[in-house]
Amino acid sequence: MQTRFDQPSPTPIGINILPLLDVVLSILAFFVLASAGLVTPTRLGITLPKETKNPDKTTPLRSELLILTLDGAGNARIGGAVVTKAALETKIKTHFINYPQGMVVLNAEDSEVTYKQVVEFLQELKGIAGERVAIATARAEGK
Repeated sequence: MQTRFDQPSPTPIGINILPLLDVVLSILAFFVLASAGLVTPTRLGITLPKETKNPDKTTPLRSELLILTLDGAGNARIGGAVVTKAALETKIKTHFINYPQGMVVLNAEDSEVTYKQVVEFLQELKGIAGERVAIATARAEGK
């Protein structure tokens, strides 16, 4: 029996890898989604208060709030005046002596302030003021 190797075959010979890629990418997508559900998100270590319908007497008065403003350069301001880190620590401790229920409020409404600056400044404030730190927020205009 004689075979003919010089004639081309009617269908090209090859391996179709598209179904293999579909299966591999499907398995990859499954594991990515599954691992995202298993990992707990990292937190900043800030405990948010629970919502209450009736404000209690532990809510500080406006005079008990020390409002700090953070500008785009990373400077802390109290009442518009720039405060150094050492002076800030002194002012916060003095404020807590005068107002035992007082809180420190960070206002970072300046559009030049980055999230990284806010998070770093919050960590510094937490080291000074402990759990009595809050963030001031404002509604976007038109909403």
